[in-house]
Amino acid sequence: MTIEFGKSTAKAQGVPALVIQVDSNSIRDYLAISDNMPVLVLFVQENDPSSLSLLNTVKTLTEKAAGKILTLVVDAVKSPDLAQAFELKQVPTLLGLLKGCLLYTSDAADDSL
Repeated sequence: MTIEFGKSTAKAQGVPALVIQVDSNSIRDYLAISDNMPVLVLFVQENDPSSLSLLNTVKTLTEKAAGKILTLVVDAVKSPDLAQAFELKQVPTLLGLLKGCLLYTSDAADDSL
């Protein structure tokens, strides 16, 4: 790619989808980002059809937001301490955080997404 003042000869690069797999150790690295942008935390269970469906929906939403939302994906089975800390009633569950505050909760029984 060659860049000259005021123009680029390459195609414009899209913003990467901000969907990151996290666990009990790594989630802390990302939660502070909610001070600057909305952070979605999606708890899923591997090979669960409801989890996979909601994950696909949330990935699409995150891609359409073009860098304005960060989505953290947690395997609730592999990180049961996080599922307990967020007091989940079922999996999948989607949480919305802004400025460190929980603003939104949706589970598989909720069609509001």
